[in-house]
Amino acid sequence: MKRLRSIALLSCLVFAAVGCKKKDAAPGSADGSGTAAGSAGSAAGSAGSAAGSAGSAAGSAGSAAGSAGSAAGSAGSAAGSAAPAGDDVTITVAPAKVGDKSTETTDEVALMKVEAKPGQLLDIEQKKHEVKVIEVVAVDGNVMTKAKVSFPEMTNVSTLGGKSKDKPEPVVGKSYLVWREGTELKVTHEDGSEVSPEEHATVAKAGKDVGHADPMSSLIASKTWKVGVKVDLTAEELAALAAANGHDDEDPKPSSISLTLKSADANILTFDLVMAMELKSPKGEMKMELTSVATIDRAKGRPIEMTGGGPMSGNMGAPVTGTFTAKSTYAY
Repeated sequence: MKRLRSIALLSCLVFAAVGCKKKDAAPGSADGSGTAAGSAGSAAGSAGSAAGSAGSAAGSAGSAAGSAGSAAGSAGSAAGSAAPAGDDVTITVAPAKVGDKSTETTDEVALMKVEAKPGQLLDIEQKKHEVKVIEVVAVDGNVMTKAKVSFPEMTNVSTLGGKSKDKPEPVVGKSYLVWREGTELKVTHEDGSEVSPEEHATVAKAGKDVGHADPMSSLIASKTWKVGVKVDLTAEELAALAAANGHDDEDPKPSSISLTLKSADANILTFDLVMAMELKSPKGEMKMELTSVATIDRAKGRPIEMTGGGPMSGNMGAPVTGTFTAKSTYAY
C-alpha cells in the first residue's frame, strides 16, 4: 500500500545519541556537553536516515495504504454506483499502460526523544518533502516492466537540539530508468549512464514495483469488501508482503494489518488502514503503530490522497519514543 518508508535506520540515530553518554567529557566541558554537541552533529546527520527509517516503516504503511488505495481505487467495476453498508464491493486493478504518468507529493514528519543519558532526553525532528514522478515506459500484460522515475523536489532536514542540518539528495532534478533483469532491479540515468550507490538506493525504493504485480494491490483485488467490515490479513499474507518488499533483518516487518472499507459511492472509495510494525535486530527492538486513510477516485481507479501516522517506541541501545505523520497527494 502506498506510503508504507523507516524504523530500520533509527538505530543509527540512537547509537549516535548514545555516544553522547558513552564518551568521556570533552576538554573544557566538565559535564560532557562538548562531546554531546559533537555527537549531536553525527546524530543529526543520522536523523535523516533514522526518521527516514521511521519514515520508511510508515512509508511502508503508506505504501500499503497507497497500494490498497490504488487497488481499491480500481473499483470501477464494483457492483452498483454506490455501496451501502452490507453491499459487496469487488475490485479490478487497472492495468498499466505505456505513457501513464503519476506525480506523488509527500510530506513526512518524525518527532523523537532519545534518552542519551539517564534523565537527559534529546529531541530530534525529521522533516522530509518529496515530489516523485513515475512514467510507464514498457509493459508486459498488466505489469509495468520499465519506468522513468524523476524527482523534481526532495528535501530532508533533521533538527537536534535546535540545530538543523540539510541532507544532500543526489537525485533532485534528475530522471532515471528502472527495469528488472531476472530478480535484479536495474537503475541508470535517463541517458543510460551509471548511477552512484546513493542514487541507486533511492531510485530502487521508488521503483520497487517495476517488473512484478504489486502484491498489496493483487491481495486487495482478491477479496470481497463490505462497507464497515474490517479485514485482517493472515500471517501468510503478511509474510508474502514482507518478502515482496525485500525486507531483510534490518528492516521493520508488519506484524498485523487490517483494512476497512469506510465508505463507497459512485465517485470515491475510502479505506481505513491500521498497521503494526516491528523491528528486531541485534541492535535492539522498535515498534510502530500506524493508522491511515486512503481516498480513491473510483471511476479511474487511482489514489487521490493518503494521510496517516502514529506512535513509535523501543530501545536501540537507549530508550526511544516518538510519533510519525505523513500525507501524500496524487496527480495524473
